[in-house]
Amino acid sequence: MLIRTSQGWKGKGFLGALVILITFGALAFASGSHQAFNIAYAVVIDGEEIGLVQDQAEVHMALGEIEKCAAAECGLEVELASAPVIQCRHLSEDESAQAAFLSAEELRDRLSENVILTAPAVAIIVDGVTAVGVPDEKTAAN
Repeated sequence: MLIRTSQGWKGKGFLGALVILITFGALAFASGSHQAFNIAYAVVIDGEEIGLVQDQAEVHMALGEIEKCAAAECGLEVELASAPVIQCRHLSEDESAQAAFLSAEELRDRLSENVILTAPAVAIIVDGVTAVGVPDEKTAAN
């Protein structure tokens, strides 16, 4: 609050305290006394964390590679039955320095062990029991 006196405008109480508080806050922030955080991403499948990555795009690339390899192996279009959950984590500088991030190969290996892939197929049933699955109805008819 400003009060006009015969000598001019003068600050009273709250305004002076606010200026001092802002000044000390700016100095504390500039001196680096604030806590810095780094972002990491936890990869979770069926409630179990399988590791940390630095960029969630790594997970999407690894899943794409897994689908592509599986499709090449079986000759069918495959898709994920359930995708992993990617959880954002804020790590302090100390936590970040100690974190063990997965390499692209480790991530791909852990994902391929834990994800379920599906492919469209037609089942041939004999006496109420699935005998075999084939890619389409034409193949089943032959």
